[in-house]
Amino acid sequence: MSIVTITDRDTVTVVVVAAAPSVTVSTGPTGPAGATGAQGTQGVQGATGADGAAGATGSTGAQGNPGNVGATGADGAAGATGSQGAQGTTGAAGATGSQGIQGIQGVAGDTGAAGATGAQGIQGITGDAGAAGATGSQGIQGIQGAAGADGATGAQGIQGTTGAAGADGATGAAGADGADGATGAAGATGATGATLTFMESLWTWTDYGGGAVASEVWTGAVVSGGASSFLAQIDPKHMGVVTTTSGSTINGGYRLLTTSVVQLAGFSGLCSRQIMQPKLDAAGTTLRFGFLDSGIITAPVDGAYFQILNLTLEAICRSASTQSAASPTLTLTVDTWYTLDIDYVSDTEVRFVVSNDAGVNLYSHTVTTNVPNTAARAFGHGYVGTNSTGGSSRDLAWIDYQGMGPVRPYYCPVPP
Repeated sequence: MSIVTITDRDTVTVVVVAAAPSVTVSTGPTGPAGATGAQGTQGVQGATGADGAAGATGSTGAQGNPGNVGATGADGAAGATGSQGAQGTTGAAGATGSQGIQGIQGVAGDTGAAGATGAQGIQGITGDAGAAGATGSQGIQGIQGAAGADGATGAQGIQGTTGAAGADGATGAAGADGADGATGAAGATGATGATLTFMESLWTWTDYGGGAVASEVWTGAVVSGGASSFLAQIDPKHMGVVTTTSGSTINGGYRLLTTSVVQLAGFSGLCSRQIMQPKLDAAGTTLRFGFLDSGIITAPVDGAYFQILNLTLEAICRSASTQSAASPTLTLTVDTWYTLDIDYVSDTEVRFVVSNDAGVNLYSHTVTTNVPNTAARAFGHGYVGTNSTGGSSRDLAWIDYQGMGPVRPYYCPVPP
């Protein structure tokens, strides 16, 4: 039996718990000890024993008499709590006095004895068989056996790197010439070439490839102390070149002009081509190419020509000393080949084109005013180069080709 005491502030409760009946479980005889298995699963916990009966409630102590009301004074230290006196009869209501000192609290009842321990729960069922025991330690090493037979031959090793190449053998003697092969069939006939018209055949030109400065049409002459010389073939495009220099005299230079400077009249179809290379970038240098009637530094009275001052090129038409120039200009580069083309598109319009040695069009402009186009405004053709500063002689320009005619031939087209 168990006794359980439950204590509240004013109540003591005693609960008596009857002991749970015991249960006996028979077991068979103990078997031989086996290898230690893994721990079985835990048995089911037994049911909790029933609570004992509650103890009887103790009687309430008598209440003490109320104390007399005293005058309110300073609070003293709290005295020990006494047991509560018995309640007095209710008196008549009087004036409300100050609160009396609280009565001492009654002593708490003793704690009840503990209830009896419940009986042990039923034993759990036998666990599953344990896992196999750990592997035993390795046995002692056996005596070494006799040596085995030789193993089979191993596979061939990886091939070594290739050795350096041996020196070339001596060249064998040349074999005998083979017999001539059969003659191949004749190739197809080429397309018919363009026909040169009579007017185109009147085109006249010189490339100064023969080593002479003078030609059948153009004559070389010194201008105030200038000079010229001949250069042999420079490259495949330039078979021969005339060099022109200024000399040391002011306005000195050189010209390559038609024998007469008044033998041509401007008309539709008249055209010109000159190939040149400027050699001097200096103030006072004047180069003129095309149709003109002056063989000195003085500007022509009539003409249609390119004028290069220092390295600035412009296209000019002059009639009776009145001038019109195309705009804009073109800046040339020293030691660079240029092709200069002039064409009378009509009696009153002249086209000027400049291209480089690769045939690329660099400049193309027309002039339609002050175009000389009558016999009274006749001119010649060629080149005049001068320098107005004098001093030491300097190269002015190289001339490689000059050509002109009443119609431009098909083999001398102007770059588009």
